[in-house]
Amino acid sequence: LGFVVSDHVFHRHPDLSEGEWSKVRASVVNTERLAEVARAAGVGEALLLGKGEDAGGGRDKVSILADAMEAVFAAYNVGRALLVQPNSGYDMDLSCMLDAIAASDGRFKGVAGVPLDISSSDLVDLKARGIVGVAFNAAFHGVDYYVAGAPGLLPKLAANGLFLQLQWEKDQFLGLWPAMRDFPGTIVLDHCGRPEIAEGLGGATFQAVLEAGRRPDTYV
Repeated sequence: LGFVVSDHVFHRHPDLSEGEWSKVRASVVNTERLAEVARAAGVGEALLLGKGEDAGGGRDKVSILADAMEAVFAAYNVGRALLVQPNSGYDMDLSCMLDAIAASDGRFKGVAGVPLDISSSDLVDLKARGIVGVAFNAAFHGVDYYVAGAPGLLPKLAANGLFLQLQWEKDQFLGLWPAMRDFPGTIVLDHCGRPEIAEGLGGATFQAVLEAGRRPDTYV
């Protein structure tokens, strides 16, 4: 963790002196800070401890939590991530996701929810800040909302090299896909985890998804 943070600070703040680098690193890589993160993540409750250590409050001991948190970081070793903007709680507010992308040194990219009348210049700006696609979430906004707005937005996405991500539930795809199938760019079919199970594999929605997946540059 110390090496990763040092490398991050060195490349993000080349203007700092060696002493200033050390101070920034020390503010992040220390047992107290790691223990705080571990507590927030509930790491202590998951530890296997001896009876004596457990009885003595080991699950909240700073040194143990800090070591455990470093082990969690090492185990997951997230090198790259694609962040998808959630609608619930955030709607079109991209600030949190853009902050995360900016802090990742290019390791994270994002899929944004945007107003249907967004300008081309705003899309250019979002792309420069790490946005690689735009989500149409019919499960949240409904099919009609996107069918009406697609003709104005889809050409802008294609012109800026942004992919289109479609999210839906149940049979919404049947109303959504005809308005999207001619999009001259990459389409990602996502968030279809709430189908009508009783329809089975022969159901109209699943068959429509299979057909859509045969379209060039479409991924399920």
